[in-house]
Amino acid sequence: METVIPHIGIVIVSYNSAQELSNCIKSAQASLKSGGFSGQVVVVDNNSSDDSGAVARKAGAHVIANETNQGFAAAVNKGTLFLLKHNSSHILLLNPDALVRPEAIGILLRKLQDDKSIGATGPAMLDGAGKSATSGYYLKAPSWISILLFSTSLRPHSLKHPWLVGTFYEETNLTQDRPVAQIPGACLLTPKEVLEDIGLLDEDFAIWYEDVEWCYRARKHGYKLLFCKDALVEHEGGVSFAKWQSLDKAVTFHVSMKTFFKKHKPLSYPLVVLIVCSNSILLYIKNRDKSNLEFMKRFVRTKRGALPS
Repeated sequence: METVIPHIGIVIVSYNSAQELSNCIKSAQASLKSGGFSGQVVVVDNNSSDDSGAVARKAGAHVIANETNQGFAAAVNKGTLFLLKHNSSHILLLNPDALVRPEAIGILLRKLQDDKSIGATGPAMLDGAGKSATSGYYLKAPSWISILLFSTSLRPHSLKHPWLVGTFYEETNLTQDRPVAQIPGACLLTPKEVLEDIGLLDEDFAIWYEDVEWCYRARKHGYKLLFCKDALVEHEGGVSFAKWQSLDKAVTFHVSMKTFFKKHKPLSYPLVVLIVCSNSILLYIKNRDKSNLEFMKRFVRTKRGALPS
């Protein structure tokens, strides 16, 4: 019987990521080669003002150039659909500032092949210095309690209590392979069949929470999401939006949060809006900073966060 070699389609969304792209693409290609897999890297460029497209092509990636910044979910979906049409058996989402260790893709893939109830696998994350950063990437499913404790002025106090962190915020003690509530979109591998079953990323999210929402849907469909401790990926984080104005960034993040609760936890939705608005008012009273009131106004009125253009 002929052995079918998996074809891994790798989707990288770029927005002014030229400086990081080449090393990211080369690391992914090396990991494919190390595992003996066929594959293709697709870079979807969200109208970068730098030479991201040229860098990606030079590194051997296929480039899809968007004329506007369409957001992460829409760009990922465009790349995913291209790869599925070109017979990819699995799709790997990868951030442009990530570096894949040679054995990582093979480890993530074997877990999916060994257990069909697993809908996606994710690696252990390392920071730019090569130190473990996994807990900060693997979070619990959002709840109104986690928003109150970790998305308001209570956050610094809540982080001092390991029980609160482990119960409501982060996955802790990730020292072995085990199911988790969600896998970060910075590096997530899933089979074609799972995407066909539960769908692509939700494009109502401009950026942030689209991976949270997809993972929530996957678990609702009965799939497990597996953390793989021996698959290692380095990730700087936040490179594409380093120059984004902090107020705009905060509004978009919290609007995406609001959208998630409206879609999937409608009973908690009004409470989450109240928590975020109350926190803004308290910050204004404390600091007399009118940007807190501007944030609250935009948070309430905005349906989909705006992106840099």
